[in-house]
Amino acid sequence: MFKDQGRYIFSGSALAVSAHLKKPVNDYLTEQTSAVLAPTGGYAVQAREHINFREIIRTGHVSATVIGDSSEHEHVSTLATVTVENLDIMGFIKADAIVSRVAARAPKDGKDGNVMHATKFHFEGSAFYGLKINGKNYEPRLCDPWTDYPNDPSCRDSDDKKAREVWDREGKQLLYKVGVDHGYQLAASAAAERHLFCGVHYPKPGCPFLEFPEFGRIHLGEFDIFRGRATLTMLRVEFGCAADGDATVCSSGANGHIGT
Repeated sequence: MFKDQGRYIFSGSALAVSAHLKKPVNDYLTEQTSAVLAPTGGYAVQAREHINFREIIRTGHVSATVIGDSSEHEHVSTLATVTVENLDIMGFIKADAIVSRVAARAPKDGKDGNVMHATKFHFEGSAFYGLKINGKNYEPRLCDPWTDYPNDPSCRDSDDKKAREVWDREGKQLLYKVGVDHGYQLAASAAAERHLFCGVHYPKPGCPFLEFPEFGRIHLGEFDIFRGRATLTMLRVEFGCAADGDATVCSSGANGHIGT
C-alpha cells in the first residue's frame, strides 16, 4: 500500500574543472568531470586521468563523487567531494592537489524553520595542497569564525553563546550559524557569497581576491548560499590577459528538502 507522505529529495553535485575561453579563440571545456546526485539519492562517480584544455589548463588525475544515503533511522546524509591533482593554469597557478568537500546532514522527517534551515553542513577535508601563485607559496585554511574574525562586526555570538552568527555586511540579515558540534546551519532566506578560507593577504580591503596585471583575478574558497543550498568553489579565475575567459576548479554543493 502506497503512503501519502513526504519524502526527502536529495541534491548534490561535484565539478572538477570548468572553463570558457573567449580569446585567442572562443572555446569551452566540454569534457568535464562531474557527478550529480539523483533526487532519490544513491551514488555517482566520474574520474579521468588528466585534462589538457588548449595548454591553458592542465591537470593530473581528477575525480568527482556524490553520495546520498537515507539508511539511517532519523537522518539523511549527502556528501559531495571533488579532487584535482597536479593543477597547472598557464604556469601561473600550480597546486599538488585541491579538494572540495561538502557534507550535509538533515532530519529525515524534519521541516525547515522560519529562521534556519534544518540541514547541518560540514566542510572539513576541503584543502589546498602545495598551492603556488606567481611562484609564491600560499597556504589558505578553513576559517574559524571565533578566532579569525574576533572583531568583525558581521560575526557575533548567538544568544546562547553556543554558536557564532555570520551576518551580511550591513548587519541586517543573518546568513548562517557555525557551532562546534553541529557545523554550519544556513538561514532560511539567505542568498549571499562569502569566503570560507583565511590565511591569504588580500591587498584591497573588502575585495577578497588576488589580482595580477596581465593575468587576471583569482578567487579562493568561495562559499555560495542560496535557498538552503551550500556550494564551495575552491578556485575561480577571471583571466585578464591575452587569454581571456574564466575557469572554475573544484566546486561541490549539497542540500535537499522534504517533498510532498
